[in-house]
Amino acid sequence: MALNERELRLLHIVSRSLHAIQQDVHAIYEQQRSEGDNENPPTEINGQVDVRVPPAVANYYASENRDGPKKVRRDRIRLCVEIIGMIAVIVAGIFAFRTFLEVRRQADAMDKTLKETRINFRTDERAWLEIDSIKKQTLPPEGKFPTTFKYQVFLKNVGKTMAKDAILRRVSSFGPIPNESGVKLAQKELLQPKAGRAPEVPPYPIPRAFAPNTVLPIPLILGGSPPEYNFTFYSSSIGRIDYADDFGLQHWLTFCLVIMNAAGDLQYCDYGNDEDRSPEK
Repeated sequence: MALNERELRLLHIVSRSLHAIQQDVHAIYEQQRSEGDNENPPTEINGQVDVRVPPAVANYYASENRDGPKKVRRDRIRLCVEIIGMIAVIVAGIFAFRTFLEVRRQADAMDKTLKETRINFRTDERAWLEIDSIKKQTLPPEGKFPTTFKYQVFLKNVGKTMAKDAILRRVSSFGPIPNESGVKLAQKELLQPKAGRAPEVPPYPIPRAFAPNTVLPIPLILGGSPPEYNFTFYSSSIGRIDYADDFGLQHWLTFCLVIMNAAGDLQYCDYGNDEDRSPEK
């Protein structure tokens, strides 16, 4: 099929463009080959020219291959140093924590020792009220009233400091000898009296302060009568004394006394005679 003039002219233009491209590619190839001849001379494999890698790329990979082992060693050394540093931090933290625990233990021991010393000092130096002596006075019968007894109970501060704000509470009863539960109930009601029984347990006036190692000159007054009804009913006095020491600590003394025979001999009950040891312990 014959080509017309227009098609021939277009084919000629395309042919010239392809020739120009071929010349440009050849020129570029010759330039790259001339630049790499000194460092990377071309070789022929089976009569064909080997394709050359640009020098910058070749240098980069050559540097990577040359410095790779050194970089690996540096990375390993850096990792070892970081691990050693971390171990050192952990060990230092453990020693610091153990030191803290030891210091805290010593501080707690010192605090406990100081507290025990303070308690022992206060216990040794505190006020102690005791019943020192009891003096009996017999009152003969008058008319229909039988023989009665009056007792002067003297208190003594056997401690080393002043006893202050002393208050006596007591109640008298006539009946069977008080048992343990009866004594405890009576002494509890001395502090928390029922509304109907409040007049039976008024505070008994006594001096408000006791000097150390001193017998109170003004006694407590108790009274009663001999046992009756074939020794089934007895006169008893149940009481409690509250006071404070120079350190501001509260203390107490309880008592329970029974008239045991017609002679008016006063005897302590089996229960209800006690005193505090130390409210701090």
